[in-house]
Amino acid sequence: MPKLLLYVYSSNPDANANCDVAVVDLSPALARIGLTRMDRVRTLRAEEADLCAMHYRDFSTTYCSVYDALDEMVERLTGTDVFGALDTRECVILPENFAVPEEHVRRTEDNAMVVTDTELYWKAMPRHTSVVVSTSRLSRIQFEAWAQAHAVPVPGEQHR
Repeated sequence: MPKLLLYVYSSNPDANANCDVAVVDLSPALARIGLTRMDRVRTLRAEEADLCAMHYRDFSTTYCSVYDALDEMVERLTGTDVFGALDTRECVILPENFAVPEEHVRRTEDNAMVVTDTELYWKAMPRHTSVVVSTSRLSRIQFEAWAQAHAVPVPGEQHR
């Protein structure tokens, strides 16, 4: 399955503990989970107006520093470097065979998926720091498009 490269923001504007970007598997399951959770928040907000987001424990995101091979791949895909691509798009779809080398993976704690009724993002705390990093936000529209792209026909159902 393809991977999604996301921009990472830091609670400390001067330090991000080398968590420059995040990588998430762009799977049909992720699309379904994201939409289901957004719907759940929408339903609960109708009952509880003060609810703004739900946090789910989630370890599906890999945080890493930008390295030469990643920069070269993003440039081949987008025509610009990692930060240039993420500044304009906030996410880039990477090929299925992409994997972050272990030496560039940053260990994190308190990993969470944060879900509102219209968007989703991930946040974490790099180990041995007091910094909180969070990814760019992905909209309901993006999740609907990914779910549609990966829709599996139901056996016996006719397509019109």
